[in-house]
Amino acid sequence: MTERTLSFEDHDQIRALFGTRDRFLKQVRDRVGVEVVVRGDELRLRGEEDRVSEGLRVLGELKEIVGRKGMLSERDVEFVLDSGTGETVAEEPENGSSLEQVAYATATVSAEPSTEQRRPSS
Repeated sequence: MTERTLSFEDHDQIRALFGTRDRFLKQVRDRVGVEVVVRGDELRLRGEEDRVSEGLRVLGELKEIVGRKGMLSERDVEFVLDSGTGETVAEEPENGSSLEQVAYATATVSAEPSTEQRRPSS
């Protein structure tokens, strides 16, 4: 059995990482197959060496997302969990925005001028 530690700046980051009613933690724990224990501002991962390494990768990436965005979404967690399985997944945007934000940013929106002066003459 292997044990490794992941440190956080404060407990708020851990709360964001765990999600409401610890739902993100449960997803990670169940999918990765690792035991996670909180001690102060640290997470201790226990399990088989390969599972603990995968757990550190997943939780480390989720920690980075929390650091950038201040929160996690279900999509963020699924993306990180799927990215280590060898499955084909969409690439996360490099600018730190979520995939959901990118979808909204590419939507076509029409706009009308707000005054007659801005309207081109026919």
